[in-house]
Amino acid sequence: MQSLHQRATQLKAQPDEDRTHAQIIADLFVARLTGQITATHTPIALNIVISAEALLGDGSDADEPAEVVPMYGGAGGPIPASVARNLLACAPEMGTRVRRLFADTDQLVAMESTSRTFDGLLRQFITLRDRTCRTPWCNAPIRHHDHITPDHAGGPTSTLNGQGLCAACNQLKEEPGWHHKVLHHYDLDPHDVEITSPAGQTTHSRAPDPPGLLPPEPTWVLESPGHWVLTA
Repeated sequence: MQSLHQRATQLKAQPDEDRTHAQIIADLFVARLTGQITATHTPIALNIVISAEALLGDGSDADEPAEVVPMYGGAGGPIPASVARNLLACAPEMGTRVRRLFADTDQLVAMESTSRTFDGLLRQFITLRDRTCRTPWCNAPIRHHDHITPDHAGGPTSTLNGQGLCAACNQLKEEPGWHHKVLHHYDLDPHDVEITSPAGQTTHSRAPDPPGLLPPEPTWVLESPGHWVLTA
């Protein structure tokens, strides 16, 4: 701060300087932090999940909506495919980075980690896959990335054993009587989690489909006499 104040005082003394002392400090801070002279040239990250057909504007799926996915909370949601394409092309001088997240048109590819915490690209992947809290009917922004089978019980830190939850649902998950269980073991299967409450009620949490795919119709499945499970 002392260095910023000293430099701002020198610049403010120039006859053609019309910014306030505080404005000069703010501009100097941005320049030193980002390496850019003006904030308009500072790169930003905007995560957009979009099908290849919609991205390329090809075929009957060219108008399928894309989805903006916030990484640390905040606003997100579907946007028209044309808006997504314009966002990708609006700043050619800065360049656009496209990360391929689809192994085929149905599922996202898998990523593994040697850490016991979900961070870096693994954290981003789970956020992009789950989009909102995985607890059925919650739909709150993702705040925590946690193990389905706990780390202390031998659960790996992987896309298969990871899910995005809001803070309240993640804390509730640790209460006695709550159980979360992964229902599939193949990367290309839909990511499905079985949630059992202390009262014995069971629901399934399925990751949302990528843009351009129709979600399956919810159905009731008889797992045992008198025990029905709603799947979606």
